[in-house]
Amino acid sequence: MFAISFFMLSGCTDSEKVAEIQELTAKKDSLERNIGILRIKADSLARENEALHKQLSDLDMD
Repeated sequence: MFAISFFMLSGCTDSEKVAEIQELTAKKDSLERNIGILRIKADSLARENEALHKQLSDLDMD
């Protein structure tokens, strides 16, 4: 919404507006994919951390 309002004030041509919106959309999609990848990695690291913590606790018990 902000981008469209900005373009209305900036005097850009329609084709420039479309190109800029497409570029911004591609960047947004890429960021969303990267966030998803980082969440998966964070979950994996959390599970690994829990497993290591359990191993350490088991060693302390011995």
